[in-house]
Amino acid sequence: MQHTSMPSRVWTEACFDRDGKQATYLSVPVSTNETGYAYLPIPITIIKNGDGPNVLLIGGNHGDEFEGQIILLKMSRCLTVADVTGTLIIIPGLNAPAVESGTRVSPLDNANLNRTFPGDPRGSATRMIAHYVESELLPRVKYVFDLHSGGRAMEYIPSAVVCDGDDPDLHRRSLALLNTFGLPVSLIVEGSTGGDSSMVAACQRKGVVRVSTEIAGRGAVAKAQMDQAEQGLLRVLRQIGSLSRDMAAEPPGPTRYIRRHALKDFVYSTGTGIFEPHAELGDTVSPDQLAGRLHFTDDPWREPLEIRFKKPGTVIFKRVLARTHFGESVFGTGDVVKTHP
Repeated sequence: MQHTSMPSRVWTEACFDRDGKQATYLSVPVSTNETGYAYLPIPITIIKNGDGPNVLLIGGNHGDEFEGQIILLKMSRCLTVADVTGTLIIIPGLNAPAVESGTRVSPLDNANLNRTFPGDPRGSATRMIAHYVESELLPRVKYVFDLHSGGRAMEYIPSAVVCDGDDPDLHRRSLALLNTFGLPVSLIVEGSTGGDSSMVAACQRKGVVRVSTEIAGRGAVAKAQMDQAEQGLLRVLRQIGSLSRDMAAEPPGPTRYIRRHALKDFVYSTGTGIFEPHAELGDTVSPDQLAGRLHFTDDPWREPLEIRFKKPGTVIFKRVLARTHFGESVFGTGDVVKTHP
């Protein structure tokens, strides 16, 4: 049973209404084998300079997605009060236990933060974090930029991402930021992968404009793509009036609008073995085209299993881990949208 109407158990020394720059922590209470009373420290930087947009910047929603963490660590250090109009709340590593372990989900409770909203103040650490974000942070802001990447298992074409929702005005305001972000792909997603338990749904419940990213991945740091996303974020923050000066060194590049296919139309492995891909990011594919072959190390005399694309479209992500299990996605696709959605 969730207790989402109860006050959060997470505490902080931060004062969100005070002008200036504060560098402190969110404290998430935990009990461990080493001590009955402890807390998980989640670094948070708050920069406030008078009236203006209130913006939440998040990295480390998944701990193995590193580019966004670096972008926001740099902003935490480098941005000054004079650079900001309104309030910036910067959390480079929101899912702190997953960030520390470099894993997608938290090692404390095996929970995926992006599947636990609206959270629970009496729940596990991940659920307490989700509850604090939805009950305490989202009501304070009008914009959320939630920086994701492909993580350890996948690689994406660098993309800025907007999800459909029930509020047409909110969706329109989100789409209006994509050209300025200027990543190679502007990805439109129907609904949310995580449904009502995602950050997307939490933002929609609170009437907050949310734009996310998918920046390369591979469990590493793709510097060129990371720099591209950082420049895009700086341009967007300037566009909404959150930065007092233009800090981006590069103008936006051309972007292709792609509507992501439904999850059921991704390409999934139908066996367990070593996957040999036969397509690359950005490829245009057709139905029944060979996506790759699955080889069986325990039965080397067996012919490889051919895995094929289901729909025509463009490849937006691919699996990078060769060892693949039954049911794991190996490619994701979408349809190019000829005009601005």
